[in-house]
Amino acid sequence: MIRDSCGVVGVIGKNASKYVYRGMITLQHRGQDSCGISSYDSKDRMFKTKKGYGLVTEVLDFENIKPLVGSFAIGHVRYPTVGSHGEPQPVEINYPMQGIVLAHNGNIANYKELKRELIRNEFGFGTEIDAEVLLFTFVHELMRTYNDINAITNLMNIVDGSYSVVMLTGKEKMYAFRDPHGFKPLVYGKNDDMFMIASESAALDTNNIKLLGDIPPGGLLVADMNGYHIHQLIEPHQNSCVFEYIYFAHPESIIDGIEVKTFRERLGKILGKKHKIEADVVCPVPYSSNPTARGYSKESGIPYKEGLIKNQYMGRTFIKKTQEDRERAVSLKYNIVKSVVKDKRVIIIDDSIVRGTTMKKIVKLLRDNGAKEVHVIISMPPIIAPCFYGINITSYNELAAYNKTIDEINKEMVGADSLHFAEIEDLYNAAGTHKLCISCLTGEYPTQKANELSNELKQNGGKTGNGNRPWEE
Repeated sequence: MIRDSCGVVGVIGKNASKYVYRGMITLQHRGQDSCGISSYDSKDRMFKTKKGYGLVTEVLDFENIKPLVGSFAIGHVRYPTVGSHGEPQPVEINYPMQGIVLAHNGNIANYKELKRELIRNEFGFGTEIDAEVLLFTFVHELMRTYNDINAITNLMNIVDGSYSVVMLTGKEKMYAFRDPHGFKPLVYGKNDDMFMIASESAALDTNNIKLLGDIPPGGLLVADMNGYHIHQLIEPHQNSCVFEYIYFAHPESIIDGIEVKTFRERLGKILGKKHKIEADVVCPVPYSSNPTARGYSKESGIPYKEGLIKNQYMGRTFIKKTQEDRERAVSLKYNIVKSVVKDKRVIIIDDSIVRGTTMKKIVKLLRDNGAKEVHVIISMPPIIAPCFYGINITSYNELAAYNKTIDEINKEMVGADSLHFAEIEDLYNAAGTHKLCISCLTGEYPTQKANELSNELKQNGGKTGNGNRPWEE
């Protein structure tokens, strides 16, 4: 399984931190490593922050966020990409603009180069995370231009990678902006009482806030108590991460005008037309594949049943930091409903195969529980290349599909009676658009630094020399 990087929330309204907290709980699936909330207290003219390691409900609750007073607040749930320690966000600086706090979803491909330049300009780093690079880059450009919008425009021209950012200043202004490719989602909405920005519309739904739209790629939203304005700073070249639709996002979310659940069901029907398999039951690998399996069932006429039960307290296995941790987690993660699979020809539908850890163990579990046949259908085409935009795939040789045929993947990594993958055109048809980032499926990247990193990895035999991710120190 795959893992994404982070979720962000920003609120303007009475008791803002309360609604940020609710939104963060809804976005918990986007990051389980650490979390935090920063609010601006206009009476004391200062930021107040609470953050720590763990799930939102482990670090925060309605009681301990009561001191986070004010009508402006931002929040973050984190999964570590750049900065292996996963330091909690938001990050903060006490000047200019009477102080700034920032939270970020994405991954900065030219992190090393930007950090070195900022250190040369006497910025002192307190963390190893790219959110601090984004914050200091903005401050540096603001000191050069004396204009907030020009500073963010310059940032977009300097930074290579993915970023969806919420930023709050001591001047009681909130900023939200997306990279020119719009790799990561960022939506906004309002009701009579508050204005909200979030990584996904599901966080707005939790707070009974009407979705108004997506912040456009290369776009900036500036909001205060009087309203908001959207500025198009850089020409957009939209490449929404396809994994948002396949796996990351909440099924009820709407991202760039596409409802995630509808995309998955549509893809399932497409796969049902293409892969006609004689079987008795269709089972999803819960929970991201449930709509896809239902779509496949409707198209094929094969009954849909939930033959795997997921331990919801195990989290997502791809978030684990070592292969040993991932394998141990998979063994504890799923239980098989024997009555569903015993003596049955079973079709299993999952979102992706990355390293092969999860699917190999699932196939074995099904056979051990009496499945007569096990056929595997994957909603993604084979993943053949790393991601430099926020997915924890950092080398070629860790990938089950790297330099392998589908038959070889099945024989070496899966062990099913048959293995089938979606094709890229299937994803386009399900989404109704070609404006998707599919770099991990093609090895071709829409930004310069990502292509450079890819070439470096290939020259090193597909892996990093020191074990670090290639964009890190």
